[in-house]
Amino acid sequence: MSENQERARQTTFLVVGKVLSSLSEAAVPMVLVRMLPATEVGILSAMLMIYAILAPILTANFPATLMFYLPTREAPVRRAIAGRVALVLFGLGAAAGALLFSLGMFALLAPDILRALTNNVVGGTSAVGPDGLKYLALLALMPLGDIPARMLPNLLVVEGRARTAAGIGVVKSIGTAAFLVVPIALGMDIWFVVASIALFGFAYGALVLYYLHKLYPGNKRQAVPFTTGELFRFAIPLGLTDVTSTLNAKMDQFLITLYFVAAMVAQYQMGAFRIPVVTAIAMSTGAIYTPHFTRLFAANKPLEAIETWRLSIRKVSMLVVPIALVFFVAAEETIELLFTKEYLGASNVFRAYCLLSMGRVAAFGPVLVAAGRPKLVFQAATLTLVANVVISVPLLFIVGFEGPAIGTALAFIPSVVAYCWCISRASGVPLRKTFPLTHYLKVVAVGAVAAGAAVVVKLSLPFGAALRLIAITVVVLVVFVAVGAATRLIRREDWLFVGQWFSEKLRRESGEER
Repeated sequence: MSENQERARQTTFLVVGKVLSSLSEAAVPMVLVRMLPATEVGILSAMLMIYAILAPILTANFPATLMFYLPTREAPVRRAIAGRVALVLFGLGAAAGALLFSLGMFALLAPDILRALTNNVVGGTSAVGPDGLKYLALLALMPLGDIPARMLPNLLVVEGRARTAAGIGVVKSIGTAAFLVVPIALGMDIWFVVASIALFGFAYGALVLYYLHKLYPGNKRQAVPFTTGELFRFAIPLGLTDVTSTLNAKMDQFLITLYFVAAMVAQYQMGAFRIPVVTAIAMSTGAIYTPHFTRLFAANKPLEAIETWRLSIRKVSMLVVPIALVFFVAAEETIELLFTKEYLGASNVFRAYCLLSMGRVAAFGPVLVAAGRPKLVFQAATLTLVANVVISVPLLFIVGFEGPAIGTALAFIPSVVAYCWCISRASGVPLRKTFPLTHYLKVVAVGAVAAGAAVVVKLSLPFGAALRLIAITVVVLVVFVAVGAATRLIRREDWLFVGQWFSEKLRRESGEER
């Protein structure tokens, strides 16, 4: 088999693997809402959210050290470094397990104290009260294996095993979904559900030992050429950015978990569902352009790099804005079809998330990294988190249930300003010449016309949710294209970009395996 054929085969595997992973993750909430009462859905969602926040904090992005320290070294040295990283991650996993176990035992041993702190605030069963946090005592098994296993993708990619990395990603996604859903389908108690996913996460960690042995068979042990402290000093700055981004992404859900009963937490979690294709477009486009940005900055051509970035935003907005507006108009239909009528109360939350998605037309981080200023990514992420807290917390008390979602969407505006300010500093380009605001507002204006037409159709049709969603989709896209073409906002090269985006994405997926 030729190299090109092998790369094509691995490309297919990677794409299919990512699709399967995304589908399995997206399917879980759709299944849960049909099998469990809302209170239990809220408790499970809150528990997994707590773990999703704690895991990157306690991992400190330590797996990223492999991408820096392993390449170019001999196999015995790589084995020693990988073994040291694995040992540290097993230790961090134990620390995470101890923390979760302590929280769970506190909920079991002192429920009245915790109930006074939480349930009285929300006026009912709190997802982070004793009825919810007690399950963390059992979930504590999960990080013992899950956190060490987070090194596997980087380790396998460095060792030229991207196909295997994609495969174990599929195994993790589908396995986690199966070990969560199957006990529920069998009618088991929530304790068994938690035990199931915890045991899967614990067992998944065994893959670390397996691949360390398989990748480095028979290699003699060798001393690591640097200290563990050096590894931490490298990993922590990167980890801080990850932690800040995670906190920002979960801030609104965290606020809802603190101040509303578990059943309302479940409602909000369903409304916070993100349409995968919308978020993927800007991120994938940014990743595709990153090598080009890097070359331009290295050649001392920052103006050309920023102009290329601006052009990519113009193209991406043509895809993202109309797709996001389809779901903005069809929020009720989407929620009903995905999560049943019981969760229609989350429609406005989902609508706020659609507005947020409509703004995700650019990947800011890759530009700063290409400019050699990764610290500015952390600064911008920190400013974004601060803006989110300052806006979302007051709206929680002023607006109520939808407040944090509206706040998260509004906080995206200062976030864009912060990132553009950092890009201006990194490139020397004036702030006003970073983000193409005028063009973006024109796209939004055309989208608003299309959305208005779709609202009229939506209110006029007596059909069910599925047919209304189809009708709304057709109207938004047709009107957007017609008005965009009539105003010359959409041109021939914009149509070419759509096809180019898919082909370039496939090429990049192929390139990731080396």
